[in-house]
Amino acid sequence: VDAHPDFFVFSGGTAFNSYTSLLAERTPAVAYCLPISDNGGSTAEIMRILGGPAIGDIRSRLLRLSRSQPKVALLQHRLPGSSEDAKAEWLTIVEGSHPLWASIPADEKQLVRAFLVHFYQAVLAQLPAFPASQRPFDYAHGSVGNFFFTGARLFFASLPAAIRLWQHIAGIDPRTHVLPVIDTNWCMTIAAELTDGTLIIGQNEISHPGHGAVDKADAGGQSLPGEARIARIFYVDERAHEVSPPANPAALQKLLESRAIVYGVGSLFTSVIPCLVLPEIGAMIEQLSVPKVLILNTSLDRETRGFTGLDFIEAICAACHGAGRPATAFITHVLYATGSKVPLDLNRVAALNITAVEVPATEDTQGRPIFQGAGLVDALLSLLPTPLRSA
Repeated sequence: VDAHPDFFVFSGGTAFNSYTSLLAERTPAVAYCLPISDNGGSTAEIMRILGGPAIGDIRSRLLRLSRSQPKVALLQHRLPGSSEDAKAEWLTIVEGSHPLWASIPADEKQLVRAFLVHFYQAVLAQLPAFPASQRPFDYAHGSVGNFFFTGARLFFASLPAAIRLWQHIAGIDPRTHVLPVIDTNWCMTIAAELTDGTLIIGQNEISHPGHGAVDKADAGGQSLPGEARIARIFYVDERAHEVSPPANPAALQKLLESRAIVYGVGSLFTSVIPCLVLPEIGAMIEQLSVPKVLILNTSLDRETRGFTGLDFIEAICAACHGAGRPATAFITHVLYATGSKVPLDLNRVAALNITAVEVPATEDTQGRPIFQGAGLVDALLSLLPTPLRSA
């Protein structure tokens, strides 16, 4: 079964995760398009030794969608912060003696373990190539899921094949698609150009301002100007050269087939916009006559300091190369939460011919407003023609 998607969702691997299960209960026919540009955490260590695309966001979404909880528990596991303890625990996982294997059937255990072993062998194969000044692979804080998906990608020489494998063994509905926005086996990340001309190389550096900024005029400049905003996002290779990779053809096909486009909550410039700056993506969004829905963040982060809802709209249109086009070419609806911390001028939104829809809110553990999950899903479904394709 391969139904056309009811929704095509642009998002990262964290913020939208809390809504995926609720959405799947109403319609499994959803295509998730995720970036491959995260160069932080244990992903950074994998990329340092083995190269390849970042798979952290994809791993996070796949595990959230999975039905097999014992295997999910294994792949969600993170190793200790001590390098020595992490290496010792990793060996028990590879050898198959770790307690997390206990609830996994023997045949499935061997299937998953084979790709963890393949990852380990790939790391060991790099040891003779290390110069004396370069440290070997550090397993501290390592994500077992990242190790598995990297091992599968290396085995198949294909990230989509690794995704398909996991979807099959984890019981993910075949009508659900998890798509990297770029299909590559090469290391690729993003850079940001700020309004004052400063460049920041790497998604992790963009998300944590003040670390690793590089000024155009002075390569030694390391400070992020306090009032500067992100002017544009673009891709760079492992040598920090600007590149223009093609969009994943499979993602473009599912986008073409979708009944609605959703820009999910999360980091605007490091989760959503990296998917939109590829020229083919923006061009196709403009051509499609379907609802194009921005789920407006309920609070601001370091990437969007001082933003209003209109700034989010403008940033998405700019990322889609929409200069001179009406905003409705890329956004037809904005869903905003009751009590949102992001100001939204409803009169100005209406002047753009964009429909604003208020969605009930609840609070997170820190007392900040977030979308009430069922209300958000109801609002999304209300924008679709009926019946659902997946019904």
